[in-house]
Amino acid sequence: MSVDNYTESVAEIATGVWTGPNGAKYAGVVVGVVNDMLSEAAATAWQAGSLYPLTPREEDYKTPVDAIERMGRDALILRYPGEDHYNSLRPRVREKWDYWTGGIKQALIADLAAAGYPGAEIYVPNDFSPAPDPDTYWSRFWVLFPVGTHPVATSFEPAVVGSAVVGTDRIGPLFIASEAGRLYWRKLESVIKRLKPAQWVGWNVAFEVTSGPSVYSTLMLHKRYLDTHYESVGPDFPILP
Repeated sequence: MSVDNYTESVAEIATGVWTGPNGAKYAGVVVGVVNDMLSEAAATAWQAGSLYPLTPREEDYKTPVDAIERMGRDALILRYPGEDHYNSLRPRVREKWDYWTGGIKQALIADLAAAGYPGAEIYVPNDFSPAPDPDTYWSRFWVLFPVGTHPVATSFEPAVVGSAVVGTDRIGPLFIASEAGRLYWRKLESVIKRLKPAQWVGWNVAFEVTSGPSVYSTLMLHKRYLDTHYESVGPDFPILP
């Protein structure tokens, strides 16, 4: 017969006077219950700083949320506002080895999804054939959100960046030209710029607003206001140069 705790173990191995009503109660309390309490306290203390359960009952295992955040910070994996500790942050921290040894594209995509920007695609010049001109700009990368993965719409009006305010009117595509849009864009910028490699230059974020043929509403990550070739709305991706 298998046992699950010290109290049951004492009952299994008890002999002699310890099998009687009084002896069994005494041994059960002094040996069994006390050791069960110490064992549970030790297991709880160990699990408080662990991402994995000491026992296989995963559904009953809850690492304290502050411990998950601390272990995430130790791995340079931050919790984003509104991110669920158990269903999102803990799995990301558990996979920290794959996160930091894998490709930067996948790391960026995972962070964007955790921050509330699912469905992103990352492109670099070598993803295109031929590579976009000028080919000396090897460090550029583009972020694309396919239609249906974002709230941005197009007003088919030119805009350089959607968070600026001219007079009393915000400029930019629909939704971005609002207070909610400003917060959406600034948070998106911060996630991309925090995680990208130092030598990478974020060029544009393109929001696909119609498909077949695709039309994109595009905003600059790398600000270049005097770029005469820049178009904020158009059918081509990436917007070049």
